[in-house]
Order: sequence, then structure tokens, then C-alpha cells
Amino acid sequence: MLISHVPVPLRDASTLLSINAQERLVAALETKLGIDGREDVRLRLLGEFAFGAYRCGAKNWAAGRGAGGGRGKWSRAVLARRVEEAFDALPGALAMTV
Repeated sequence: MLISHVPVPLRDASTLLSINAQERLVAALETKLGIDGREDVRLRLLGEFAFGAYRCGAKNWAAGRGAGGGRGKWSRAVLARRVEEAFDALPGALAMTV
């Protein structure tokens, strides 16, 4: 199902859950590493990158994009592959110049 076909309240709820999970990840990292994310932007950036990659991978999965996106495109294995591809693309995305 394409995101454009998802009712707005459901899409908004999904976005809010993602943001809350991202904040919990950053809080857990702050506790584990003993670093204040307000003082060290790297923790907040890590949360942004991690959940940004997840969201991009999930959107590609939902749209049936990428190799193996045909038959069985809704499987969890394909979702995991799309998310992994998005994480793998992070270094190249960060190195882009415009």
C-alpha cells in the first residue's frame, strides 16, 4: 500500500510513534553512554539517521521498490532488506555535495 493511500490519522499516528521511538533511542543512548544529547549533537543525529533510514526503507518496501519487490513484496524479509539498503546508503548520502 502506498503511503498516499493510508488515511491521514493513521499516517500521523505512525509518524508520532516513530518520533517517540527515536526519542527513546536517544534517551537510552544518553543513559548508556553517559552523554547529554543536548550537549553532544551526535546522539540526536544518530537518532535522526537511524530512523530516517528506517522510514526510507519502509517507504521503499511499501511501494514495492528494489530487487525482489515483486511477488511477496510485503514480507518481513524484504522489509528488512529495504531498511538495510537504506542504512547502507547513509555514507554515500552524507558524502554528497550540491
